[in-house]
Amino acid sequence: GNAEIESSLERALGAIDADQDKLDTAVAHFEKAVALAERGAGAEHPSVARALDSLGMAVMARGDGARAIALHERALHLYERLLGAGHPTVAQALHHLGNAYTAVGDHAAAAAELRRALAIREAALGPEHPDLAANLTDLARVVGRLGDPEQAAALARRGAVVGERAFGPEHPAFAGQLVTLGVQLGRSGHPLEADAALRRAEAIFARLHGPEHVEVMGVLVARGDLQLQQARWRDAAALYERALPVLARSPGDGEALHSAQINLARARVELHQAAVALPVLEQLARTPDALPATDRVALELTLAQALWDTGGDRARASALATGALARARGLPGARDDVARIERWRTSHRVP
Repeated sequence: GNAEIESSLERALGAIDADQDKLDTAVAHFEKAVALAERGAGAEHPSVARALDSLGMAVMARGDGARAIALHERALHLYERLLGAGHPTVAQALHHLGNAYTAVGDHAAAAAELRRALAIREAALGPEHPDLAANLTDLARVVGRLGDPEQAAALARRGAVVGERAFGPEHPAFAGQLVTLGVQLGRSGHPLEADAALRRAEAIFARLHGPEHVEVMGVLVARGDLQLQQARWRDAAALYERALPVLARSPGDGEALHSAQINLARARVELHQAAVALPVLEQLARTPDALPATDRVALELTLAQALWDTGGDRARASALATGALARARGLPGARDDVARIERWRTSHRVP
């Protein structure tokens, strides 16, 4: 009917706005699409599920992960009733739901949904279908956050293989998969392979967008993180210093910006330049709840070190390190961070 046609039009308009990062108007279009689909086709119709799914992705992009979860769950249950539990569209809904759980930091729930999506796609589409590429890569990121770097690297490697076959060796989606592969290889103790994957991704993005594009800077940050893992402080600092001005001018990259700022500060502290690092750390410490848990741990420890090394408030430094340790103990895969904080606290005791 006319309402269904109007709903499809609203979804198309919403998609255009979402592609242009006009998220508020995109959400408005998708909300109208849901209402029109329900009015024209009834609550149990695929057009309603499609509109809910689109609305969920736009809401998540706008930063409301909790609402995105509720919308994607509604879409998922509709698709399961209408199409059956093994349909590829159900896998797509599970994938979107998994990404919404990732956005709110519930990595265990995200992994469960992404694994369900992967199993359905493998059974329905085969092990090398293009739809598996992003599924594998997103699952790799989540598994890495859950503290299994070897499995994360294996998933990322498979995702990159599928992605290169599906999209070609110069596609930006494949370059993004190489970044995930490089990050997970670095965390699993394979720095040479990690560096090769990251440099290949950097070259692809540079050819596509130019050498100063924000995508290239994101790879530089990942390369800086890899250098940090190897205690190559000067090399890490140089990469962060090159990337940070571009990230600071790029809306929507706040999390990447803050992570790079904290890691640059750590490199400077290790290079005995704590006084240079301290102002940025103090600024970030004003809004610690805005940071992901892993970044907050790094901020608190690095600020503690900078305060101590500059002769600042050592009681505050000790309290920051104690808070960082408590937080790190609650994070999966943070064993190395816990050990590093414990060593620092042992050697830096307030009289």
